[in-house]
Amino acid sequence: MSSLASPLAVTVQRFGDSPALIAPHTELSWRDVGRLAASIAADFRAQGVMEGDRVCLTGANSMEYVLMVLGLIEARAVVCPLSARLPHHAQQTLVTRLQARRVDVESVDLEQYQTDTSHGLSVEWAIDRPATILFTSGSTGESKAVALSVGNHYYSAQGANENIPFGAGHRWLVTLPFYHVGGLAIIFRSILNGGTMAIPESGYDLVEAINRLDATHLSLVPTQLHRLLQAEKSLTFVMPRLAAVLIGGSSTSPLLIDASLEAGLPIHTSYGLTEMASQVCTTKASDPAPKLFTSGRVLNNRELRLAPDDEILVRGRTRFLGYYIDGGLQTPVDAEGWFATGDIGRLDPDGYLMVRGRKDNMFISGGENIHPEEIEMTLGRLPEVAAVVVVSVPDDEFGARPVAFVKAAEDAPFEEARYIVFLERFLPRFKIPDHFFPWPAETGDTMKYDRRWFSQRAAVLTQKSKE
Repeated sequence: MSSLASPLAVTVQRFGDSPALIAPHTELSWRDVGRLAASIAADFRAQGVMEGDRVCLTGANSMEYVLMVLGLIEARAVVCPLSARLPHHAQQTLVTRLQARRVDVESVDLEQYQTDTSHGLSVEWAIDRPATILFTSGSTGESKAVALSVGNHYYSAQGANENIPFGAGHRWLVTLPFYHVGGLAIIFRSILNGGTMAIPESGYDLVEAINRLDATHLSLVPTQLHRLLQAEKSLTFVMPRLAAVLIGGSSTSPLLIDASLEAGLPIHTSYGLTEMASQVCTTKASDPAPKLFTSGRVLNNRELRLAPDDEILVRGRTRFLGYYIDGGLQTPVDAEGWFATGDIGRLDPDGYLMVRGRKDNMFISGGENIHPEEIEMTLGRLPEVAAVVVVSVPDDEFGARPVAFVKAAEDAPFEEARYIVFLERFLPRFKIPDHFFPWPAETGDTMKYDRRWFSQRAAVLTQKSKE
């Protein structure tokens, strides 16, 4: 098994006194982090945690969370972050499924590790050794357990840092949860070049957190970007220090990109997935504005091509080890190592990727292919529309028809007639939804919308409309 010099040990040596972790009331240097990670690793080994053992972490983002991740990797265990949104019994089901231990990071007391200086860091990390298991959102069927190696995370961070420089002197505000690959990736990007992870308090205000922690870099999903832009007056105070705002998580509406450009935000649009350890494609700081309406070009250590049906295929050093199933790994790739993402896209003449939608979301209506994401992106260009989800419902004449759930922007009315007139300017009639429903209050505030739930709700509502 090939190995590389421990990135953590190298960074501790190079940037020992530089800040590694900061929070509103605490700061740890890289030397502190190295010492604590080594002590935590020794403690886990003393508890009987062996190489390859799986340990599930629960709790909110915190310094303790980062240190548990690094300590477990040092102990050669497999870190399995669980969604903090899941109820306790659902988390326990995943712990049982992985045959894992469970650690609640909110109960961790760092004081017990502060005085232990007898342990050193590993000299090498084995590239192919499993490092993490992350659960996908499970938009279709049961959540999949994605196993990623040390090398997957390392090469993902390497290519990401080459595209968006991040290192000593920079501070990345951790706005995504560590159970999400985009949040976990920040840890590895920090390790590679001595960048600082800035962890805000629970329930933080985004602009206030940027100010208070002197953040230079952000990772945001579109919903968070929308909220940032709403704080327009406060935003002018944080703009001078922001070096990069990475946007991912779902399709970003052209209206939101336009607003970001108008505000002068240094945004980078991207395309990524858990199975590729985060980003696959991302725009560069030097890209002209029109390219920000794409997902950018392929980063180093990744490869991408399109299948004959335009499905996006990926492979490379960041491609996952496989899905953890019944105690083993299953890797659904073809003979050449390509993984089929289930996403449909196209490449422009310059190699920039444009994602059209999910293959399994597409449906046929009267013999015509309909991608719900196309309708969502189009309607999302209206300033009075905050969010849209389009799903299909059975139809006796056409086989299936689209219906839309629309979340009106703050202080904007729900106007079905307005939505139809706007869509007719850009889409053929067969792509215009038959019904528009107000956004259901019970969906909550999530990073990804559960299309199965919306489909079930749409079936009930359309049936009622016929009665």
